[in-house]
Amino acid sequence: MILLDAIYINQSGGKVLLEYFIKNLIFEQKIFNFFFLFDNRLESGIINEIPVNQRVFLGPTEANRLKFYKKTQNDFSKVFCFANVPPPVKKKKSEVYILFHNALILDSKNKDYSYTTRLSFLLKRQYIRYKNQKDYNWIVQTKNMANLLSKGLSLSINSIKVLPFYESGRFTNVNKQLEINNGNFLYVADGVKQKNHLTLLFAWEYLLDKYNLPISLHLTVPPNFISLITEIKRLQNKGVNIINHGRCNFIEIESLYRNCNTFITPSLTESFGLPIIEAAEAGCKILAADLPYTYDIINPLATFDPNKVEDLAEKIRLAFLESHENKTQLIINNKIKDIINLIT
Repeated sequence: MILLDAIYINQSGGKVLLEYFIKNLIFEQKIFNFFFLFDNRLESGIINEIPVNQRVFLGPTEANRLKFYKKTQNDFSKVFCFANVPPPVKKKKSEVYILFHNALILDSKNKDYSYTTRLSFLLKRQYIRYKNQKDYNWIVQTKNMANLLSKGLSLSINSIKVLPFYESGRFTNVNKQLEINNGNFLYVADGVKQKNHLTLLFAWEYLLDKYNLPISLHLTVPPNFISLITEIKRLQNKGVNIINHGRCNFIEIESLYRNCNTFITPSLTESFGLPIIEAAEAGCKILAADLPYTYDIINPLATFDPNKVEDLAEKIRLAFLESHENKTQLIINNKIKDIINLIT
């Protein structure tokens, strides 16, 4: 039996990847090889397809995790840690695989986080390094993440496997690049600081003040990001054309990809970039930050300095005014079968 430890996964990209992984285990008829340790905050329909005696929910703490591992010390031949952190106890007789997908733990400099938050990332990194064993196997989604992980945890690059996996085909070619949608721009992201919404908002304000362009910016910022919502409302009151759709379901996201010809990603760091992949598959043009994570997954229409409002604004203006074909290309391949074969 293989333990899939996902105790810290309950939302966002991690949840999407977990659901997709489980979906493929069911499809490959390998679900009965696994026992699942879940975060008790996780809500997902796919869980109902796992036999009750093959899953347990715990509060997301290392104390609970440690108690579980001690109780099941000899029950599992392999462990797959889905949420960055190695087992809390040393596994001598088990093969251990760790999926790492949180770039901020490795590098939070220049991301506008408080000292306390950056200290928290540092302590997490130190704990992960302390719990690591030299025979553990690490998995990441991109070459950039492999380099960050190798440097951040002092790991041999040879101990890190690059195996991107994602649910492809959900939005394939829904965007037809209709002329009527040329002025609709989209950024799918929540409001965490590294997503860099403020630079994008200020670029839209700049474009209104200098050019008064008839373009709209569509966002998906949830209501709990109060300061960001306040800034959005300030700009809306000024006349800046920003539409915030809040947290969206699948149908709403599909509609946004269908009706917004250009996707913008000003994020300062990405562990993978699922919305970028989705936008590329949908057929959107993509303006992307000139950062390593971009070139791991796409060849964008154009890039910009994510720290410079005017550079971003001018690239947006050119994307709107210039008539050109969509040159955005997805360059990453889905390795879901490879990762399942590796673990099993």
